[in-house]
Amino acid sequence: MLYVPIGEESERWQRIGLDYCDAMGYRFVAVVLADPDDPERWREVHGMASRDELDVLVVARRDHLSARRRPRIEVVAEMPARGRERLHDHPRIIR
Repeated sequence: MLYVPIGEESERWQRIGLDYCDAMGYRFVAVVLADPDDPERWREVHGMASRDELDVLVVARRDHLSARRRPRIEVVAEMPARGRERLHDHPRIIR
């Protein structure tokens, strides 16, 4: 699934995302055009992933997703060094 924010560059990002999916060999299912600040739309997409209705969600850029979305996705390698140091204070593994 390709998640594209609504805006004046939507068509451009949709084209780039579709080209990426093709290059990766993904079986394309749908394009979701959404306001990135619409939490309901994000919940619908996340629900599909939770129900195993999609395996990969593609976004062209991280800022195409709202920072208010739930669940929030964080990438450890992109955290400031101060944030990474705190990970070692109270490690927790959930299985």
